[in-house]
Amino acid sequence: MDSQFNTLIQSYHDNFMQYKTTGDSKFKRSYEAAEEGLKNILITMSNDNESQCKQLKELNNEPDQPRDLTEERDLKIAAQKRQDQLTSIPPMPSMTYQYVGIGVLGALAIGLLFV
Repeated sequence: MDSQFNTLIQSYHDNFMQYKTTGDSKFKRSYEAAEEGLKNILITMSNDNESQCKQLKELNNEPDQPRDLTEERDLKIAAQKRQDQLTSIPPMPSMTYQYVGIGVLGALAIGLLFV
């Protein structure tokens, strides 16, 4: 199916470009046919995927019902904690950094006085 898909994509591209440059309707019919083929492949793949998912759920005896209330509550609490961490105000830097910065600037100023 991969080679067929790739062939159809190439055919679509080439015929579309030919149609846009020449305006010849035979190229338009060709790229539309390639487009239809691509759509059919995608529909088939989607149906296969849905079928496989359904089979896996049946094998695992998974109900199609939503999660239980306890799990939902836990997910909401975890989401709220993450949101709180993102929106909380970051702590102010320690005053020590400010004093160190002032000290360094003072030392530089005094050093420049003696130069």
